[in-house]
Amino acid sequence: NSWIQRSINLPEKSATYYIAFEGVANYGYGVWVDDVKIERVNVTPKTVDSVLINQASADLVFKGSDNNPILRMDIFVSGNSGTLNLNSIKIKSQNISNADISANGIKLYRTAIPIFSTADPLGSAENFSTGVVNFPTLNYDLPAGRTFIWVTYDVASNAVADHQVDASIDAGQISIGGSTYPVSAASPAGNRT
Repeated sequence: NSWIQRSINLPEKSATYYIAFEGVANYGYGVWVDDVKIERVNVTPKTVDSVLINQASADLVFKGSDNNPILRMDIFVSGNSGTLNLNSIKIKSQNISNADISANGIKLYRTAIPIFSTADPLGSAENFSTGVVNFPTLNYDLPAGRTFIWVTYDVASNAVADHQVDASIDAGQISIGGSTYPVSAASPAGNRT
């Protein structure tokens, strides 16, 4: 389909590095690695290049199901030096009824690729309060490159069938370093039922 460029900063913990490539060829389509370059670059402070908010899935959700991806935040960071903390995130409910979400059923996860996994939770599970959920003390140092933050819902076993579950992020509700994102409210098209 298309090539994906990856830049990885190597910490200077050793004079010797061993680099390996692992590819997963789902459905037998193959994986190619091309144009590998290792170079020493100047030290530059980490900065946010962009924050994109996406609908994570439009698949159906089921009563009593956990960790259903709702939103995905794509955070692109350049630079190779310093700390760039993801401080906090506020999510706004677009659900028909927040009672359809289990107690402590809103969670964040992080991945390095745009494929959902529960391997790396971020913060603690939370609840909506007056239609907003706040993850106030994340303090996660964003690495250079791409980080994907996933908002998930646990759907209550007594949720009403065909109720929409969705979320949005108002302007300035993601705090990274000393800046806030997104510039304008983000409510990606689509929802889950």
